[in-house]
Formats: sequence, C-alpha cells, structure tokens
Amino acid sequence: MKIKETKTISFIKSKKLAEQVAIRSLLNSYVRETSNQYFVISEEDIEERNQAQSKTFTLHLPLTGEQVEGSIIYYSTIGLHEYGQNFYTRQKNGFLVNVEIKLLIDVLLRELSLTKSKDWGDEKDEKNCHQEMRDQIKNSIDKMSLYMQNYFNNQYLLCREQFDFIRSEQSVLLGHPFHPLPKSSEGFSNDDLTLYAPEMQASFRLHYVAVRNEIFKEEWLADDNFIPSSVRGEANLKLGAAVEWFSLVPLHPWQAQYLFGKQAIQRLIEGGQLIDLGLLGENVYPTVSVRTVWVPETKCFYKLPLHIRVTNLIRENTPEHTRRTLDAAKVIYGITNEIEQDYFKILKETGYSTVRINELSEKDSFMSSFGVFYREAKALDRDEHGHCFVLASLLENFPEEKESKLIQMIRQSNQGEVPDLYNWLRHYLYISMIPMLRLLADKGISFEAHVQNSLVSIKQGFPVCFYLRDLEGMSIDRHMANEAGWLKTMIENDSPVLYTEKEAWMRMKYYFFVNHLGVLIHTLARFKQISEMYFWNIVKETLWQEKVDKGSVNYRLSMYLMDLLDNPILPAKANFISRFNGHGETPLFVNITNPMHISEV
Repeated sequence: MKIKETKTISFIKSKKLAEQVAIRSLLNSYVRETSNQYFVISEEDIEERNQAQSKTFTLHLPLTGEQVEGSIIYYSTIGLHEYGQNFYTRQKNGFLVNVEIKLLIDVLLRELSLTKSKDWGDEKDEKNCHQEMRDQIKNSIDKMSLYMQNYFNNQYLLCREQFDFIRSEQSVLLGHPFHPLPKSSEGFSNDDLTLYAPEMQASFRLHYVAVRNEIFKEEWLADDNFIPSSVRGEANLKLGAAVEWFSLVPLHPWQAQYLFGKQAIQRLIEGGQLIDLGLLGENVYPTVSVRTVWVPETKCFYKLPLHIRVTNLIRENTPEHTRRTLDAAKVIYGITNEIEQDYFKILKETGYSTVRINELSEKDSFMSSFGVFYREAKALDRDEHGHCFVLASLLENFPEEKESKLIQMIRQSNQGEVPDLYNWLRHYLYISMIPMLRLLADKGISFEAHVQNSLVSIKQGFPVCFYLRDLEGMSIDRHMANEAGWLKTMIENDSPVLYTEKEAWMRMKYYFFVNHLGVLIHTLARFKQISEMYFWNIVKETLWQEKVDKGSVNYRLSMYLMDLLDNPILPAKANFISRFNGHGETPLFVNITNPMHISEV
C-alpha cells in the first residue's frame, strides 16, 4: 500500500512540475518571438508575498485584447525568465482571475491564431490547428511527467550510482527551454518508452539484418570495423557458409518491427536478399537524441534511423542528410591534425551503410530507413566516462534539486568545492568559443554547437576538454572551401554542406552564442543569484582579448569579433510560432538583444 501511495504522490508531483516547465517554455518562447514588445515588468508583488526578488510581469496580447499577469522570480537577459506558480488573466472590470495551465495555453494559442488568420482556409482549419498544437503540447507534458516520475520512483537507486557520461546522456528530462514541444514524441507507446527512452535509463540489444552484398551500400573514411566482434561471431554462426555473400546492418529494435511490417521488405526477405538475424550482441545505450546509441564494445556511436517524430522531425537518415554528413566528415578528416587540440576535439562520423535497390521506386525511402552513421569516439575511454558529460544534461536540475547538475559535477570533481565561476567561464570559453571562432575564420567551418551536440570534460572543478559531435549540422563557407581546394577533390560544388559566409556565421551565432552560451551563462548566474550580465561581461572581455592577440593579423577573425561586440542583435529560432504555423522543419528566425553589446552592469 505504501509503494502505491508513493507512486501516486510521485505522479501528481511530476505532472505539476512538467506543467510548470511547459508554461515557462511557452511564455518565454512567445515573449522572445514577439521581441518583448508586449512584456512589461513592474516592481509590484502581485501575490503580496513581500519577497524582494519577486516582481510582476504583464503580457499584453494585442489581437485578442487579453492580458496575462503573474510573478517573475528571475529576469533573464537571454530570455530564460523564471515565474511563480500562479498565473492570472485580467478581466474587463479590472479583476484578476487565476487560470490553470491548460487555459493559459489556450490564451496564447488564440493570439497566435489571429496573427495567422488571413492564412486559414476556413474555421475548421483553425480549430484543427489549435487541437493539433494542444495535443502536441500535452504529449510533451505527458512524456516529461513520465520521465520525472521514473526519476522519483528510482531516485534512491540512481543516487547510489556515479553520475557519468551515460547517466548524463540519459537524464535530459526537460529538453530545449525555447521549444513548445521539448519532449514530444509520436510513434512510441508508453511500453516502448520504458524499453527505449534514454530518460527511462533504457539499454537494449540491436536488431541485425544480413543484406546481400549487391544491395548493400557503404562508405568509409577509416578502416575501423564498427560492428562488434560478438555480433559478427553470432552472425557467422547463423549464416554459415553464406556469410561471404552478406553484410550486416544494425537496426533499432523498434525500427526493425516497423520495417518488417512493410510488404516491400517482406518480399526482400522471401527473395533471400535480406535475412532477419534478430537481436545480437551486447546492450547499447540510447543517448539524448533517442535514436543515436552508444556501443561500449567498439567505443562508438551508431546514429540509427527511427521512424518516430521527435519534436519536429521524423528521425531517419535521408539521402540529403547522408550527403551533408559524409561531405562534412571528409573535410574534417582531411584537416583533423590542423584543428584538434588536447582541449578541443571533434567526434567524427567514420562511415555509413544502408540498403539500396536502384530499380525500386522506394529506393530513397529504403536508404533513409536502413541508413546508419558510425561515429568514432575512442577519446571517450573508461576514464573519460567519469569526467565527460553532455552539456544539455548539466544545464538542467534534477527534479526538486536546487543546484544544477553542472554545479554538482564541478563539486564531484573538486572535493565538494565550487571554484571562482568567473574564472571557470574563462577556461570554458578558451576551450570552446575561441577554437570555434578561429576555425570559422581560418577554414570557413561552422558547427551546430548546441548543447546536445556539446560535451565537456571536468577535472578538479574546471573544464579541461570540449567535444563537438554530429557533423550533419556543420556548414562550410563555399568561398573558403574553393580557396582551400576542397571542391571537386573532397566534395562537389552542389554539396548541401556548403553555405555563404553570412549563413555560416549566422548559424554559429545562433547555435553557440544564443542556444549554447545563453543557457550556460543563465545556469551559472542562477547559482550565484546574480544578473547574467556579470558573466556576459566575461565573454566580452575574452572577445576583446582575442581581438588584441589575433585580430590585427586575421581580418576575418577581427570581423567576427567586432560583429559580436558591436552588433545590437543576435539571431534566434522562433520555434513556437514556426511550429504553430506548420514550419517546424524550417523554422523562422527572429532578432533578440545581443548581451555582448549591452553596457556593463
């Protein structure tokens, strides 16, 4: 009975926490994407709690005429405001009415619908869009609640384990703070989530198929064999003498069942072109992206296809994504010795395999559904696993914990002590921001360095190594690629990895300075209970020092540094408005205030 009561309490608590996270994300996204023009802060304490740090916010919704009010506990320079637990709408007679989360979501959706009213075909379109968005927000809240409930129910066991690399990959419970659906997924049942979700601390064996060599396509940039010896041994026993005619392709177990339900796949199996080998090898661990798994036996990642919609996208490896990734990998392999340092490393895709049948109309679909990227990660050895963490995880708090995991890991590595965090940030910028700025200036290469693609190793309280991963998001300045002689030698002129200089720079400004550095600085500032501007001033100082040290001899670098310091705006994705308008796969961008341009505190 006590266990049942405890689980009921954890369910209620998890649901409430998930709703609070969701409304914070929705409000902050809406405020950012409407340029803060209807968001007003006053000194009044709306809930009369007499707390010095609590102020009142008023959000005017001009098209519906509605007004949302509530307490704001922390005002964030980058827009990660923190709110009280209660929200109100102001009636025409001036009275405030307390509103539940569901009603508050509807208030925001009504306003967004009027901004798009001229595009609606009819009233039915508007209602369908509203309902779809409501359902997706509920999906995200439900999933987040489930993950938190799992944490509460297993808290005792989890706390006994050391927090290491895999634990960090599997404890991103909240997701993107500026996304309306940070934890939504469509396709997984609740039973599937228990089996496969990283947030549920899942591990599982992969499903393998043997593919006739004539329909097997692969491309490798290194000689490493990323199929574990245990898998090859089991496959050899099952295939016998026919083994030389086949190659192995790993599949996520959910994807295997999805594919085996298709008639075209069944015909390949009946024709002997595919052989179902079942589950082989040792357990692998799903990482924060859900479909990418860590394979301990070969110290690598498999970026698997998964026909599940996670946030905005179906997560399969399309031909365009494949070409982008491989072209990016070819360039990085060619210059690795020039760009990597002891403190700055890139986890590179090493190879790719899929099924390709040219005469079938579904050939592109087959390639996407079977395509696997193999990413080497030998640097993440057993020792490094105890010090290296995915940044997205460190920037979250465990439910009901006061300190972020970042601060906890700093303590864990430094006998419980937290060093001077201004100095900590200087170290971090030196191993991350500075190498990436120099790489863009010298080679024209920009990375999609958001917090899920960034790993940091922490020793004796300080960051000592920064890792980047997932080359699919990399962009290369076309002009620089041509000057370096990469076109026609490493990559073709029409490669999707090529961008204009302006586009490559814009992507870096968003992914690193807004998405990545903005959340990191917010986390540090909240721990010290001070304005984020104290830490943004450290960024400004570091940029100025780089200009003094290198700017006079590197025009491109100087140009980027001065843009960061002098430009009053930075680009940010408008995820909420884009998703509502059906552009989730190609989101709009808005301008936000550049904190490196603001006067010092």
